[in-house]
Parts: sequence; C-alpha cells; structure tokens
Amino acid sequence: MITCPNCNRDIPDGTKICPDCGHEIPVPVQQDPQPERQARAIPNIPRRDQDPLPERPERENNGSNKIFMILLAAAVLLFLIYIFRTK
Repeated sequence: MITCPNCNRDIPDGTKICPDCGHEIPVPVQQDPQPERQARAIPNIPRRDQDPLPERPERENNGSNKIFMILLAAAVLLFLIYIFRTK
C-alpha cells in the first residue's frame, strides 16, 4: 500500500489516480545501480614536440596537371559547341 500525497489515504500499489481525491500519484522511478566503470588504458601517443611526423615528400610536377587541364578544357569546349550546333 502507498499513501496519497494529497489526502494521505492508503491506496493499493500501482494506482495512478487516488480514488478518493483524484490526485495523480507519481510513479516512483527506480534507478538502476550504476555499473562500475573500468579505467581504460590510454595509448602512448607521442607529443608533437617529442616525435614529429615525417614530412611528406614533395611530388614531382612533371607538367601532367597542365596537360590534364588543357584536355579537360578542350573537352568542355567541344561539348558546348556540339550542344549549340544541334539546336
């Protein structure tokens, strides 16, 4: 049995509304016990000033980027000419 907080009458467990006064009975929230947290191992990460990352080697620029851009521009130009001629 539980007691109504409004009228102090005994009411059966699980009742949501007091049958005498109509007061809504709050449902007690049962808290689950918190599981024990285990400490996680932190990986040994070197600091930047201790062991810097190796620098990336510069890629050789052999002009292939320029050739690619010229071919791309030519393809776009030919595509636009084709579109406007077919209209």
